Amino acid sequence: MTFICVSLWAISLTQTSVANANLLHNMTPIFSTLGAWLLLKQQFDNRFLVGLGIALFASSCIEFEDWFIAPSNFTGDMLALLSSVFCAGAFLARESLCNKYSVSTILLWSCFLRAILALGFTLIMEDTSSP
Repeated sequence: MTFICVSLWAISLTQTSVANANLLHNMTPIFSTLGAWLLLKQQFDNRFLVGLGIALFASSCIEFEDWFIAPSNFTGDMLALLSSVFCAGAFLARESLCNKYSVSTILLWSCFLRAILALGFTLIMEDTSSP
């Protein structure tokens, strides 16, 4: 999931401003909170939820203003927002796995799977990336 998250964020940087991509990618805590509440049945303190609501309102105001100024950036903005959803999913998956397995086991498998994914990507892109 982390690979997808970073890939979407990198693509969004080519289709919107850096400020928008970072702002929307940093919405991860909102999706993590929502996922933890819905999927993991976690409860949150009212002060935390009020702070999260204020942050969501402020970032939404900034983003809505930008959508009126530069509507052509919509695709990049949505890719950046989607990257934050995948990033939140990765956090929630790690949280769920930590309840069942040791951190060492999770890191070992995570690194192994990412190495396999990187090898496959490198073999596919070998001809297109070399000069």
